[in-house]
Amino acid sequence: MNLVNGSLYFRRLLLLIVIVGIIPVVSLGSYAYFTSASIAEQSAIEGNSQILLQSKLKIDQLLQTVDYLATQFITAPSTLEAVSQYDLMNELDEVTREFYKSLTRLQMIGTGIRDVALVSFSRDWVIDNSGLSSLNNEMNGKFLQLARTSKPSYWIGDEETDSIYFVKKIPVYAVEPTGLIVFRIPSVSFGELLVQAPFTGTTRILNHDMKVLASTDGSPFMQAKPEAEYLRQAMGSGSLSGSRTVRIDGKERVLTFEASPYSQWVYVSSVDKEQIMQGSRQIGRTTLFISLGMLVVTLVLTLTGSRFVYRPVRTLYEYVTRFVGKAEFATDADELQRIRVVFENMLDKQGQLDAKLLGYTSQLDELFTMKLLLGKMPNREVREKLELTGHGTNWKEKAVFAVRIDSLSETRYEEKDRDLLLFAINNIIEELVPEDRRIKPVCMEQHQATLIGSSGDKPGELDSYMDMILGKIQSSIKQVLQLKVSVGISRPFLDWAWASKAYSEALEALQYRIILEDESIVRIEDVEPSLHKSFEYPDMLENELVSDIKTGNLLMAEEHLASFTQEVVRQKLDHREYQMMMLRLLIRLLQVDDSLKGGLGATGTVYTEFLQLSNVSEMEGWLMMRFIDPLIRQVKTAAVEQHRTISRQIMDLVHADYDKPLTLEGCAAQLNYTPSYISKVFRKETGINFLDYVQTYRLNVAKRWLIETDMRISQIAERLQYNNSQNFIRYFRKMEGMTPGQYREGQR
Repeated sequence: MNLVNGSLYFRRLLLLIVIVGIIPVVSLGSYAYFTSASIAEQSAIEGNSQILLQSKLKIDQLLQTVDYLATQFITAPSTLEAVSQYDLMNELDEVTREFYKSLTRLQMIGTGIRDVALVSFSRDWVIDNSGLSSLNNEMNGKFLQLARTSKPSYWIGDEETDSIYFVKKIPVYAVEPTGLIVFRIPSVSFGELLVQAPFTGTTRILNHDMKVLASTDGSPFMQAKPEAEYLRQAMGSGSLSGSRTVRIDGKERVLTFEASPYSQWVYVSSVDKEQIMQGSRQIGRTTLFISLGMLVVTLVLTLTGSRFVYRPVRTLYEYVTRFVGKAEFATDADELQRIRVVFENMLDKQGQLDAKLLGYTSQLDELFTMKLLLGKMPNREVREKLELTGHGTNWKEKAVFAVRIDSLSETRYEEKDRDLLLFAINNIIEELVPEDRRIKPVCMEQHQATLIGSSGDKPGELDSYMDMILGKIQSSIKQVLQLKVSVGISRPFLDWAWASKAYSEALEALQYRIILEDESIVRIEDVEPSLHKSFEYPDMLENELVSDIKTGNLLMAEEHLASFTQEVVRQKLDHREYQMMMLRLLIRLLQVDDSLKGGLGATGTVYTEFLQLSNVSEMEGWLMMRFIDPLIRQVKTAAVEQHRTISRQIMDLVHADYDKPLTLEGCAAQLNYTPSYISKVFRKETGINFLDYVQTYRLNVAKRWLIETDMRISQIAERLQYNNSQNFIRYFRKMEGMTPGQYREGQR
């Protein structure tokens, strides 16, 4: 207790530990509850959206089937002739029976159709399940109302019969039709098609007036529901799907909707938010109990452990006061504040040093040249970039020179103009050196750098050219900007991998201008004749190895790992330096494993195992077996599964939209991939290219229609997106050895 009263820092430490113990517990509990609630709600919304989409697709398929049946029936010449010319009420009994049989056949099992009526306005008769009757009959008055529309066909609900009617004019686009065909489907049939799941709540189908056509809770037919106004607002922006949380009858409900462009119907799921939140509340209660337990433990540990935490602070404080004395400190300061006074200057200087170091950090990814000179671009990417630009691909020798301003004193410029002057120097060099002789010059920190090359085979050709061009550069800068500049030149090199080394040599050469005069041109070969190689880590080979792992290229990974170890061994280092370079590679592989969520290095023994290996060769084999090979297998497995998923999605798109214009680009846009990528994936997975698959599937559809329907060949060709029927006939004959007409006759 005396320690608590006598030490200001100890009291603050005790309070801090209590607060630090409470805040994470409360934050964790709150985060767990709100996160689980959000995830539960989002999962329910996504699940409901998928279920609604299934219901919409099933019912739209039914509606389109009915529309197709109606179109096929009314476009038949016999139907058009009968509706406009036959007086079935007084004659043609055989024709009446034939039509009655045809209408009965339209009531296919699985479509829910309960009645089909064929109406003739010109001859005043109606044929339906109850037989032939006069249009003037009172019961048939509804057909006259159904015809009063400008639409060629439409779906409408009828409260009197608790059914949904599909009405289509005869002829289809006639202003004054001669007849109608009317399909009646009970609303309960649509209700049976609605998909149900534990968290879908109530699912309803609403027409364009937001009245109920079918539901899973037995809502009255054609009744308006409270959520109608919310749906109108949500769809006012043109969205065909979505979800929102609304309050209806004092309760929060989650509405999820899918609108059908074909029928203009809205499929809506309404679920009580309380039902969704039950799981997250259980998590909240559990988290509360755990949090309370953690708080109790924290308080106990705080009271018993604070003394041990304070002891080193007290020891350090007593050590500092022996050198400085307590009189140097403020009376109201605690121990740490007093210790801070001693180290404040040192920390300030350290902060200034860190700020300067950060100021010199380059933005390595801004330009190709910067990345190349700083050694951050693999050889493969360098070659690809050069092939695109067409520069440097045929160079035999290359070198780097760096230009620096000698001094701004006794000039009209100030130090703040240095960056602008470097930019001007960069432009002069870009104009003087032809494009086929250099890659794009860049401004670095306090200097300008240029990589220059020569395609000649003569020894010394590059040196001669650089002497000539650097003389021009110095004279032009002096004439235009009235500035003196010095130039540092690297050793010539052959492989692009040495570009960063050459850049360093050019800067090193510039350092020797301290002992030379202004406007010096310094070659590194002149001031440092020996080509001494210091400790160099092969960053580029490491990056290429990581790239091979991420692309699943085992052969190239083995090759680059072998090159990496060879580069390490090539350098004359001691055993500890070899081990550190290989350990650095291991750390990079652990980072790759973590990014791929592989878990290969999850145990703490991996470093122990690695450090027990006796030589670089064993390390190479261990890395290949322990990390590289498993990671590549994991990448390939993920890629195979992704390719299968993409191929299935493409086939689903073809099966759903075979009668619409289909292009590889359109499918790629829907799946958010590039056309070239999905083309390669689809061909690899199916053994057939996209266009051939589409044509084969359409051919199979055409064969089925030729057997099962009376559609004309020209209609089939048009439906299957052929420009004309002759193209369709030629393709059919090429694939089947006969014309479509011959195929139809042979199958019947």
